[in-house]
Amino acid sequence: MKHLTKILILLLIIANYSCKNNYKGLSKSIEKNLVLANSIDNKTGQTVGEGTEFRIMNDGWVEASLDLSTYFHGNDKDLMIHLDWVDEKGISFYKKMQILVADSTKVNTAISISPELRQAGNYTLNVYAFRELVASKQFILLPTFKIDKSLKETIKLETRANKKTTKHKASNPIIPLMDDKWIKATIKLKNKPKTTKKELLYQLNWIDSKGEIFYKKRYAVLSKEKKSTLDCSVEVAPNKKEVGNYKIQLLVFGNTIAEKKFTLKPALDAKKIHAEITLCKAFVNDKKIGVSTNFAIGKNNKVSAIFDLDNCLAFGDKEQLHFKVSWVGVDGKKFYSKRFNFKAKEAKKTLLSTISIPPNKREQGKYKVQLYLFNQVISESDFILK
Repeated sequence: MKHLTKILILLLIIANYSCKNNYKGLSKSIEKNLVLANSIDNKTGQTVGEGTEFRIMNDGWVEASLDLSTYFHGNDKDLMIHLDWVDEKGISFYKKMQILVADSTKVNTAISISPELRQAGNYTLNVYAFRELVASKQFILLPTFKIDKSLKETIKLETRANKKTTKHKASNPIIPLMDDKWIKATIKLKNKPKTTKKELLYQLNWIDSKGEIFYKKRYAVLSKEKKSTLDCSVEVAPNKKEVGNYKIQLLVFGNTIAEKKFTLKPALDAKKIHAEITLCKAFVNDKKIGVSTNFAIGKNNKVSAIFDLDNCLAFGDKEQLHFKVSWVGVDGKKFYSKRFNFKAKEAKKTLLSTISIPPNKREQGKYKVQLYLFNQVISESDFILK
């Protein structure tokens, strides 16, 4: 019944549509707005490898995007579109149908161009409006790229406690999971393959402990560009990644030319390092002056938080410790943060963070200061401004 209803709706649409009066303008709009590329971001429209020549490769795709928003200006009639992919023998092998309306004017479709599925040759993407051919776009699939096996690149890894903190090299990475922690892979290309194509198509694959790709990113690099750098980051929060052995692969035209392994280990227990907080008006020559939890707002007045840390060597002297002090206002929002990143040399250490409390910056009420380690709160203290 549902299938019959759908057919009746389509027939009504076709019957109410003035086909021949609109196809000329429609064809021009399609020819202008139909885009082919190796990769198209459906949200941003950003393309990688846009053109009409594509190299057959492992995990390769040709994606098509057609946006007819300009055609629908002043036109509120629905439009039934078929996108039909035709191979080098003239045989249709994949078709997509979509009804476009004024508030939904875009259609996307894609085909795999892996060597197991496709052969080199001339292909066509035909566009039909209400089953009548109104536009065609030809493209070429080139044979797989033969690459010199001696061609190699180097993948370098870095870690950050979050996207804003200082980078830390991870040459032999065994990385603990952490909320808002990122691993960044960087490749400075030194050995580009020789090709007559204007662009080289690279891809970075992030592969989990099960051997499955959980994230990939494609890049189109100008073959004549002297210096080219690729980079990509992934988050390694405990709720997003599992403990295990991972690796990153770099491919050019579907051929692997570099790999880098790394290990994710369980999150460190931040509360093994203890912190005692003291609030005071000033901290001078290691002396805490005006210790209190109540402070008067004033033009030159300040609040200092002193954090006396103990057991800093809980994770050894090689582990980078990522501390953050956050000051929270009367509205419950953080208004200032300070970070401390270091490798412990001894068990005890003191951290200091200070805020000013002039009348034009602060209002009366209850405030809070928090100390984070590995993005986990390990100590906090309330105070009053009056």
